Order: sequence, then structure tokens, then C-alpha cells
Amino acid sequence: MTKRQKMNLRQGSRYGFGILALAGLAAAFWYLGPGSPSATGAPTPVPPRPLPVTGLSLEAVDHYRVTRWYTGFVEARRQGDLGFERGGRIQAVQVEEGQRVEPGDTLAILDHDRLQVERRRLSASRSQAVAVLAELEAGPRAEVIAAARAQVDEIRHQLSLAEQQRRRRGELLQGGEVSEEEFDRFATEAKAMEAKWIQARERLQELEAGTRKERIDAQRGRVEALEAEIASIDLEIQRSRIQAPYAGTVVRRFEDEGEVVDAGQPLLRLLESDALEARIGMAPTAAAQLEIGQTLPLDVGKRQVSARVKALLPELDPATRTQIVVLALSADSGAYAGQVVRLGWQDVVKSDGFWVPHSALQRGEKGLWQVFSLVNHGDSETKLRLHAVEVLHTEADRALIRGSLQAGDRIVATGTHRFAQGQTVAELDS
Repeated sequence: MTKRQKMNLRQGSRYGFGILALAGLAAAFWYLGPGSPSATGAPTPVPPRPLPVTGLSLEAVDHYRVTRWYTGFVEARRQGDLGFERGGRIQAVQVEEGQRVEPGDTLAILDHDRLQVERRRLSASRSQAVAVLAELEAGPRAEVIAAARAQVDEIRHQLSLAEQQRRRRGELLQGGEVSEEEFDRFATEAKAMEAKWIQARERLQELEAGTRKERIDAQRGRVEALEAEIASIDLEIQRSRIQAPYAGTVVRRFEDEGEVVDAGQPLLRLLESDALEARIGMAPTAAAQLEIGQTLPLDVGKRQVSARVKALLPELDPATRTQIVVLALSADSGAYAGQVVRLGWQDVVKSDGFWVPHSALQRGEKGLWQVFSLVNHGDSETKLRLHAVEVLHTEADRALIRGSLQAGDRIVATGTHRFAQGQTVAELDS
């Protein structure tokens, strides 16, 4: 490079640095604006720009709803342990656990052979007594009456003959032809024949009059007594069986064939599986809002089923101070006895306050909560005021608060961590 070229290069560099310096000063003036340093070097004060906020108007409420959960259990409407009404040896158990039965089905039988023998004996005696009663009610036959009449006639003839012989012996006794002993013998025979004639005549009169009512009643009583004994045996045989009192499922079998059991000893447990109920203890104030027949949703396991209010028992549990509500489950509920059920009930709580989003709350000192209200100062300036509030109730996305706020006040809805008491803000248009 020549000497002249080097001089031109140094002059161009000086011109470039000058242009760059002027451009920097122009940029600084544009950036700083009116607050740029003055000719004397003192900065001009620039007011801070207000932070934007989202406002929310408060609306007063006088109550809120809270869901309370009540727990209970599923029970069968009818269940019980079944046993024999008398003791004895078990002859047969005709059902197994889990088997479904219908009303009247025979579930188990006791040995009752001795009772069957006694019943046959009594039945034979009754048949005999009934035959005698029928004969008495029909009365004597004509042939019997005729025979009795003939017997009376015959005895009367014999009595007449005996009287004649006695008279002759009396005449001979007066003439000294017979002894007194012979006369007494004929006189005794005559009296005996007279007694026999009287007896035959009375029997004939009884036959002709028919059987006496007293005899018929006595025989009828004998028949009824035998029938009562047979009925008692039948009852004992019936008590030797266990029959299902209602439709259900056998859930427990306690004894087996061949074992000797006492009267009333449990043999089977029967559960009425088609008629299930839920018994839930509720607060009396909540139970008072229910009506018979009302349908409510119940949580049974991981399912929700419908249940109908069947009864409100008029007593309180002394331990929990709750009132028992009985709810009938539908046949297709899929629930089973002993299962836990839950009922969610919304209670109305009377309380004045304001609903605010959780984002409007700021934690204060000593566990208190705070919110910022928007206070207008003139037409163009809005400042923040801090209020201590009481949180009455919280839900998933909002809280009910109470404090020194009024309906219609506007509060900061979000971003409270960026603000401070007395700060000037610019509320965004909603």
C-alpha cells in the first residue's frame, strides 16, 4: 500500500467513528425522552406506570350448601336362624349353603318314626270308636227288638207258672202235705223269675225307645278325644320339619345329619336376598327434610344405585345422636347384606358472605386471609386497600368470605402476590 492510500484509510476511519457517535446520542435521546438528563446533568423524574389488575364485583349471599356424607349398611329385610320346635335326631338336611329356597320348602327333617307308630295306633282306635258311635246313632235293629219282646213273653209265661206252683205249695202247706222248706223254695223261684221278667221288660222298653242321648254324646266325646290326640301327633310330626318361611338364600348350615339337637337350636341361617334395605344414621335436621317414598342416590362400593325412603325411625341412636333412615333397594341393585353404603346430602347453612375465587385470597399474618379492594381516587386513579377476611367455607374453585366489605365492592380477582397496600393500579376492562 502506498503512503497516500494509508492516509485516506485513516481519514475514513475518523469519519466513521464520528457518524457512530452521533447515532448513539440520537438513540439515547429517543429512549430517555423528556426524562433524559438536562443540560446541567440532573435527571427528570418519571412516574411509574400502574400495574394492570382484573376486578370482581362482590355479590352478597345469605347461605351456602355443604355436602355431608352419611354411612350405613345393607341389611336383608328378613333374616334369621331356623331350628326345630322340638329336640331329636336330625334325619335329613335337604339344602346346602348358597341354595335358594321358596316359601314352604322343606329344609330339614327330624327322626319321627315313633310318632308315626303312635299315630297308626290312635287311628285304629278312632275307627273303632266311630263304628260304635254309628251303631248307637242308628239305634237297635228290628230283629233285636223282636227277640227281646219274645224273651219278655217267655219269661212272663215262666213267671206265671212259678206263681201257680207257689200257690199250690201254699195250699199243701196248710194241709200239712209239704214242708215249709219246700214252700220257701218255690216262693224264692217265683220272686227270681219276677225279677228276671222285670229286667227283660226294661231292656225291651229301652230298645223300643232307642239309644239314649247321653250314651251317644259319651261315645262322640270318645271319638273327639282320639281325633285330638291324632292332631297332636300330626303337630309333633310337623314340628319335626323346618320349612322356609319366606323366599331367600341359605347362607349358613350349622349342623348335619345324625346329630341330636335341642328345641330351638339353630340349624340353618336364611337370608331374604331379594328384599334388601339400607339403614343409615343421619343428623335429625337432615332426616327431617326427607319424605317417605322419596328416591335418593346411594354409593354402594364403586357403583351408584337408587333407593326409596321407606321409614324414618322415631328414635335417636344414644351413641351417635343420629336418626335411622331405612331405604329400600331395588331388586337389581347388585348389593348384598353387610355392604357399606354412603349417602351424600346437601345441607343448607345460613351465613352471610361473598363468594370469591381462591386466586383473590392472600395469606396474611397468624393464619388470617386478606383480599385487595379497588378504591377510586378521582377519575383516573385507583388504589388498593387491604382487608382481613374470615373464610367461612371453601369449594373446589371458590371460597365464601366475610369481613369489612360491602355488596358491590370490587376486589382484585387474581395475581394478589404482585400488589401491596396503597398501590396504584389500572383496572382492566371486563
